[in-house]
Amino acid sequence: MKSIKTLLTASTVLALAGTQANAALISILDLAPDATSKNGFTITSATSGTTVTLSFTQTGDLDGGTLDDTLAFDLVYTAYTGSTYSGGDVTLGTASTPNMNNVNWHNNTFAGGDTLALEVTNVNYTDGEGGDHQAIFNGFLDIRPTHYSSAIVGDVDYYLSLVGATTITGDPTFGADLSANGDNASLYFTASDGPVRLRNLDLQFETVAVPEPSSVALLGLGFGALALRRRRS
Repeated sequence: MKSIKTLLTASTVLALAGTQANAALISILDLAPDATSKNGFTITSATSGTTVTLSFTQTGDLDGGTLDDTLAFDLVYTAYTGSTYSGGDVTLGTASTPNMNNVNWHNNTFAGGDTLALEVTNVNYTDGEGGDHQAIFNGFLDIRPTHYSSAIVGDVDYYLSLVGATTITGDPTFGADLSANGDNASLYFTASDGPVRLRNLDLQFETVAVPEPSSVALLGLGFGALALRRRRS
């Protein structure tokens, strides 16, 4: 009988966990800095000093429900020239205004020592079904560089983040996988060589169900019972 009770408790925990797994991915693919719309989003831009802010808004059924939802957020970016890489860390150079009027993310060319700094801020999600979902940033996915100069004949190293930077080595005609940055809302992307052109940025959000307070309490009781059962055995 005790084993049956333990099994029932475990089943309850798994069932409750499953109710929270109702998630939908919202991707923005092939984004260029001059875009005014992309993948269902309307985009406006503003420049202040060396900082460019792209503001995104989309209304529609984003979480697989029955009513329209709204997701809004800002993508803030700037660029730096003369950054250095040493011992796993990147030191930023001088801030410069990135190019926001073309398909390239930084002044048409991206050379050794250049850094593109990106940050997702002001995420605001309205759930059409009554507030039981929230949107979380799920990470930068990819950015696709292209050859700019015939002098670039080999691989180019890119460094992700500033401290303990992850090194990506790859042919600059193909995409640079940004998944090593995880779901970090800030991304620092530095090149060791160049020039190349940076185009087509991918990023992603996820809608996640927020459990009712009673479900959270029941879930906690279930895990507590499992822990107590394990301690007694």
